[in-house]
Amino acid sequence: MSVLPAELPLFPLPDHVLIPGLPQPYRVFEPRYLALVRGLLQASSAERWLAMPCLEPGWEADYQGSPPVRPIAAAALVRRIEEGPGGEYHILVEGIARIRLVEITSFQPYRLARAEALADRPEVASAAAMQGLLDQLAGLGDRIDLDALGLSLLLAADSAHRLLVDRLGALLIRVTDERQRYLETVDLTARIAQVRRELDGLSGDGGAMDRRWKPSTN
Repeated sequence: MSVLPAELPLFPLPDHVLIPGLPQPYRVFEPRYLALVRGLLQASSAERWLAMPCLEPGWEADYQGSPPVRPIAAAALVRRIEEGPGGEYHILVEGIARIRLVEITSFQPYRLARAEALADRPEVASAAAMQGLLDQLAGLGDRIDLDALGLSLLLAADSAHRLLVDRLGALLIRVTDERQRYLETVDLTARIAQVRRELDGLSGDGGAMDRRWKPSTN
């Protein structure tokens, strides 16, 4: 895993949880987060880190200030930055690691935080659970387009199976609290079980593309 910087700028959003494994687009227009993106533009592409915690319920009362955030979040790299109309930015963000926010170190103009990476718990049952997921994917046939979802290469590489699980989680899990629960789970077997429950819900005429979460903006 990439080495996290000593501090991460926070880009918190209400009712949204970024799950590692799948790049997501965002529109940035608030002055404090425009300043954040301008700071990232001064860094090399490999150093454009940020953390994306979900705001705690009740955030509306202090949104212009520093409303509390959930301590477990995704550390992410900003893969692309484009200027949009009216001075806004459009960014493409890829979650890289699960993290725990340890300490807020600055509040102006946006928050900075120290964080620690959360490693997956070693699991002897993961191999069997992973095989069950692979069998379930194979059984879905043409109801899920693995090539369109960028999953074929991950299926072919044993070393990428963990990423495959998280990418499926990011694609299929839509409810904010369920996404947060998935993000907080460091037991790979439990994450596989959650993904399999989502796959169970795929309809014969829908498919994962229709169930894909639609990203919000800040």
